[in-house]
Amino acid sequence: NPWLIEPPSLEVENSLHGFDWLNDLSACGNDKSQRLARDWMLLWYEIYGNGNYVSWGPEMTALRTINLFKNWRFVQKSLKLNIKLYHKILKKTQFYLSKIQKRMPSGLAKARVLFALFILSLMYQDAKWRTVRILSQFQANIQRSIKKDYGVQSRNPEELVEFFALMSEVLIQAKNLNWNESTYFYSIISYRNNIAPIIRGLRIGNGSLIRVHGGNVGNLEVIDKYLSFSGVKGPPLRSHNMGFERVTAGRLTLIADCSKPPKNLESFKAHASCLSFELSSGQRPIFVNCGPGGAFGSAYKRYCRSTFAHNSCTLGNLSQLEYTVFSRLGRWQKEIPDILPSVVKIERNKTLEATWLNLSHNSFETLYGFTHFRKLLLLNSGKIFTGTDSFKLTKKLRNSL
Repeated sequence: NPWLIEPPSLEVENSLHGFDWLNDLSACGNDKSQRLARDWMLLWYEIYGNGNYVSWGPEMTALRTINLFKNWRFVQKSLKLNIKLYHKILKKTQFYLSKIQKRMPSGLAKARVLFALFILSLMYQDAKWRTVRILSQFQANIQRSIKKDYGVQSRNPEELVEFFALMSEVLIQAKNLNWNESTYFYSIISYRNNIAPIIRGLRIGNGSLIRVHGGNVGNLEVIDKYLSFSGVKGPPLRSHNMGFERVTAGRLTLIADCSKPPKNLESFKAHASCLSFELSSGQRPIFVNCGPGGAFGSAYKRYCRSTFAHNSCTLGNLSQLEYTVFSRLGRWQKEIPDILPSVVKIERNKTLEATWLNLSHNSFETLYGFTHFRKLLLLNSGKIFTGTDSFKLTKKLRNSL
């Protein structure tokens, strides 16, 4: 019984109670997977169907609704006569999310909740004005969540892709309904079209996203699908791409993190990855970061946020960032960085022979007085890649090393 297992982390809990496993069982599609889906869903209904707080967080509930919607035909085949139970759950979900979304801050979690309300409104054929009101709230949330440069505050590439996917799904449903896109969706179309080259610029040679700030490689087929649907053509963004720099030379693709970690509420997933990079040759990744570790437990997640899990440089045995517990409320504590770098410098140069980045950050300056300098150089032929790291004492302190 998966519902009697204590999850090792918040990410595992969200994935389990958000019914992410339903996508894999639906892809399999045989009788065995249908029986397993029926057993798990009925057990979940018995334990959590009445509103147990563990399984009814707003974001978790929205994920469950979206996954049920995507695999609804498989769910119907699996549950058969018991499908009425989940119709009740979805009606309860619609009422709950419509109330809770008013108190949620702008961001990806609220976008998921509003998208879940949108598809529930279509599923139960609500009045058009109700659906349009949800869409106007979704559009307003997008405008508050996406920055002027069309990036996200968290600097998480996978989060930007999910915004892109939600906007694309809204436009697909609108197209199926034959609604006038120019009336309701002009702003959403504009955001989607501007985000497309940014996503292309955050992918290495094999199509994977760069692994930083809580983001993983992403689902390559899903990213390709929505980029194709957008119809936006053109090269990937190379410079000032949500704080990342992209350099291509021959078959080599380099993406470097050249900006400060996110602040405030977005820093719960911030990684100590300043000046780290990923490099690929064709479709073969050469240097990559570890990515998020939440799927393996809280201890591994904490390690994967440190500099040791990135292609960056440490000062002795010190990570760029140290984390402290910010909130113990709820089932899972949240940690934020103590001291962030105040200055990150970027200098990009190109000649007929080579392209290089001169980078620096002062994460270690406050406590130890050192500034980290890094130079990354690629020959334009793609045959040579070199890098140089150095530390210079830029501020004298009593406790400097």
